[in-house]
Amino acid sequence: GDGARDGGGGGEGGAHAYFKTLLEGIQSSDPKVEAIVANSVWAEGGVLEAFKDTCKTSFNAHSLPLTGAEAINAWVGEQTKGMIKRLLEQKPDGPAVLLNAVYFKGEWKHKFDPAKTEGGVFRGFGGSTQDCKMMKSDSKRTLYSETDSSHLVLLPYGAGRFTGVIALPKKEGPAALAGAVSELFADAGSFSRALAAQHPRHVVLSLPRFKVDYGAKSLKPALKGMGVVSGFRPGGGFLRMTADPSVFIQDVLHKAVIEVRAFCPCIRGGGDRATHGARGGGGGGG
Repeated sequence: GDGARDGGGGGEGGAHAYFKTLLEGIQSSDPKVEAIVANSVWAEGGVLEAFKDTCKTSFNAHSLPLTGAEAINAWVGEQTKGMIKRLLEQKPDGPAVLLNAVYFKGEWKHKFDPAKTEGGVFRGFGGSTQDCKMMKSDSKRTLYSETDSSHLVLLPYGAGRFTGVIALPKKEGPAALAGAVSELFADAGSFSRALAAQHPRHVVLSLPRFKVDYGAKSLKPALKGMGVVSGFRPGGGFLRMTADPSVFIQDVLHKAVIEVRAFCPCIRGGGDRATHGARGGGGGGG
């Protein structure tokens, strides 16, 4: 109802207040951690000013003219400090593109000694091997937890407000990996319960120096599998954004880059998600 939209602890108003507080809380005051969450709305004519105002107030999202892919890619590159240089290949159809960019760079609280980094071999679950540089640590105070199928090591950054979690399945093979992931995320609280069981333990850790580049990939199939269906078809579901009842989400794209380096003990990553409404039929998004 209107009361839920306008404020209070629940409904749309409560959700807006929650995300505003969440975004403000992510911005770190730790000098050894840089965490940035940036949002933007790229719109053609037809997007309601009230929608733009809500995006600015609750999500600190600036409104920009939807002119083409190059301007969007430049914004993404700037917000992710150059880690993601290209998200879209062409200007998307439809009245709007909603963008979210995340950048994180943190220094390990307990640093890896660069002198102990040495050559090693990383073995994939499919049987493949790859030469790599292995960072080493041997500590009796490493934060450790485990589940029935996984070993977990927690590596805090900076003052400890942010933590990296390394999970290693107890058995080898693709089936063991899938089972470990399923157990860790079996329900809304399973991952939190696993982390809550952490305790100091002697751990000899070898962590490869690596860089992973994912996407841009469509999240549309995964979202539909989770029950998010109505937003991907016309039906007036976005009348708070535009007066055009034929607008729907054409696609949701995600791209991420994560880099773990040995000699500069930090992790950097960026993620971008683009959603845009489209008039007419569905299909691949930009």
